[in-house]
Amino acid sequence: MTVTSHDAIGWVYPDNGCPDVSDSCFTCPLPICRYDVPGGLPVLLRAIRRREELRARARKQQGTSVYAAQIIAEEAALGNCTALDVIGPSRRQEHVEARDKAARRMRDSGMILKQIGLELGGRDHSTIIHSLYKADPTWKKRGNGVTA
Repeated sequence: MTVTSHDAIGWVYPDNGCPDVSDSCFTCPLPICRYDVPGGLPVLLRAIRRREELRARARKQQGTSVYAAQIIAEEAALGNCTALDVIGPSRRQEHVEARDKAARRMRDSGMILKQIGLELGGRDHSTIIHSLYKADPTWKKRGNGVTA
């Protein structure tokens, strides 16, 4: 069945849809027409899949950040300092100890070293390794996927 459609300019054209996607352009689930993308449907579907993966990863990291902020706040309170002291550049002993304990809790919860470093003020993953090693000198020897 051929349906006629009108575009913004007023042109009339047949709306046959795509045989493998939809019967009509009006009911097509794709965000843009497959014929407008170089490479066609396979390229468009890969782009849609990649966008969904990135959105899922962003949602996951956002949830992690909330959890990390809670850990940082709790360790700061236990160490008689503020969360800004924990994630800041301070080298005062109480701030460093609270930061080390927060790093240990985040690692035990399954966060990766890079993410822990980002949550703790943009520190490098090697700084987090050192922090974890200070808290437990046998940490590297327990098969944590980190070599000396």
